[in-house]
Amino acid sequence: MPSDFAHGSSLNGLSETEAQRRLKLEGYNELPKTERRTPLRIVMEVLREPMLALLLGGGAIYFLLGDIKEALVLIAFATFSVVITVVQETRTKRVLEALRDLTSPRALVIRDGKRKRIAGREVVRGDVIVVAEGDRVPADAILIAGDDLQADESLLTGESVPVRKIAGDEATVGPNRRLGGNDLPNVYSGSLMVRGSGVALVTATGALSEIGKIGLSLKAVQGEPPRLQVETRRLVRLFAVVGGAVSGAVVLLYGLLRGGWLDAVLAAHARLVAHDYQPIGLDHFALPSDPLAIALRAGKLSRNFQGYTTDGARALIGFGASAISSLPQGYAQNETAVPDYRQSLLRDDLAIARGRALTGEDRFRRDIIERLMCDFYLDLEGAAMRHGRKLASLGRELEKLSTLKAHGLVLIDGPLLLIPDDMRAGVRLVCAVFDAFLEDGQVRHAAAV
Repeated sequence: MPSDFAHGSSLNGLSETEAQRRLKLEGYNELPKTERRTPLRIVMEVLREPMLALLLGGGAIYFLLGDIKEALVLIAFATFSVVITVVQETRTKRVLEALRDLTSPRALVIRDGKRKRIAGREVVRGDVIVVAEGDRVPADAILIAGDDLQADESLLTGESVPVRKIAGDEATVGPNRRLGGNDLPNVYSGSLMVRGSGVALVTATGALSEIGKIGLSLKAVQGEPPRLQVETRRLVRLFAVVGGAVSGAVVLLYGLLRGGWLDAVLAAHARLVAHDYQPIGLDHFALPSDPLAIALRAGKLSRNFQGYTTDGARALIGFGASAISSLPQGYAQNETAVPDYRQSLLRDDLAIARGRALTGEDRFRRDIIERLMCDFYLDLEGAAMRHGRKLASLGRELEKLSTLKAHGLVLIDGPLLLIPDDMRAGVRLVCAVFDAFLEDGQVRHAAAV
């Protein structure tokens, strides 16, 4: 700073060579730019929208049914929506960039003892700039000479009243000068000169200026999706739930009226898949854009007492009579009778009727069962290593699996287990082999449940 101040006090400014060296070393005097969104990225974001997935799914179904005309209409609407979005986003980006260029101030600097007008982005630390009424300050600077100078700093401070500026000397120059206030020598990038004129020494440019620091902090802020987008997603998910309920009703009526429950289940499954729903686990369905489907593809699907979920937390607290809590240490079930549950709460007691602590072996077997129920695939050797067990400890279970393999319920390749797609309805039979709380021939839940 002393050497820069010396440049300013002489009013000769930097040499052109020194200015170019600093420009190359420190970069242009520009605010931080947000991450550029390419047209391909915009298209991918649009394709993830549930409404567009609904249109494309409908078009695919019409193609399968042979109604080419309706399919082409739906796909054309979906394509038109994507094109319009990309065009609007691209135009908006170009307009904002043009406005950014227009608002970039020109700067009058002194270099080699001569005044010259340059682009504001080419101002460097140590430059001597000349500011006058109506000028936008191109960078943070210390006023070294001035005549009745006042600046509007509302862009930084929010204060609409202009502040008075006075020239400072080497003793008054400091790095942590506060914003706002009268009779200070600091002028800031983006502020507007409303009176007088002066000469200032640039102390910070670009991201190191006060307005640049604000830009950096705003860059980290994550914007929220528009309200319309949120509501549209909610409606699409609502229709998904309604569609699932209707399919369930179809199964029930088909089974009651025709007596073919298996055919009813298969008919409902086929109907959901035909409408672009993806099977999730044993008995769930979801659109490809739904968090459940995303978790399934990422191998992060979990299962608890409520069914399939994207929440892999092991701590699940149950509220209400008969509710079951799942903790890393084990399970606990609340009082099953409502009066008993209520009395326990009134006494400020834990309304727990019974529980079971889990051993390391229990957690090992629980992991095996959960992965089979979620993924229909398991590497037994990998699961054993995660829990500090040996594959040989499952010798009895592997013998039982050979019987299920003979019936086609499971495919076995060394330590790898795979449930065939057409046999997934029987996955509970495979899981029961690893349930140590089930005796041979039993068909109830384990004692831990």
